[in-house]
Amino acid sequence: MKAGTYAPSKGDGYLYAPLKGPKEKIVYKLIDNWYNHNEVDQHDLQLILWAIIAKTKISNLSPKLKAIVVLLIGEDDVKELSKVGLDMLSAEAFKRSVANLPAPVQKVAEIENQMRSRFYAATVNYNEIENLAILGGEQTESSSIARGTWTKLPNGCFIKYLPQGYQRTDIVYYVPETIAGTDIFYYGPGTIAMPASTGSQRLAQSNKLVCK
Repeated sequence: MKAGTYAPSKGDGYLYAPLKGPKEKIVYKLIDNWYNHNEVDQHDLQLILWAIIAKTKISNLSPKLKAIVVLLIGEDDVKELSKVGLDMLSAEAFKRSVANLPAPVQKVAEIENQMRSRFYAATVNYNEIENLAILGGEQTESSSIARGTWTKLPNGCFIKYLPQGYQRTDIVYYVPETIAGTDIFYYGPGTIAMPASTGSQRLAQSNKLVCK
């Protein structure tokens, strides 16, 4: 959920956080409705999320991806989402637009601009977008939170996140005896596994289960 950061590494600690941001309602709806559409491949949903993060004009996406967005959030929200977004800037225009920004912000903006250029092409290659959105190698910043640390949720339960790369997160959900028997359930959409290391990926959660 953040371009230009590393995939989870073995030592990364992740804690619970609510989904927040200017597009949170759209992102929530995309992830929530994906549960009922097994025909939508996870790679395609991930491309759409990256497109939104990169401030891509949804109206300029490929017909396939646009059709999936309509399927998951409806025509009205697509029209609303299509009103925002940026064009792909030339090298000179980009330099002018970020000249006064801090270096780390410039780097993210550069990656997002490159991502938009790929999304606006006739065909979109998942691997190319992935290589831009996720930095190669492993995060070198030490995590201040140990992997598998518990987080207390607003409902009184506890959760710990064990990411298996950026595409899947194993979770452990603990319901204390003091609230056992009440109406308790886990609901992924609207939540983020937030890394302690600022250079690692934020992991949006869904209700898609991969059970062994």
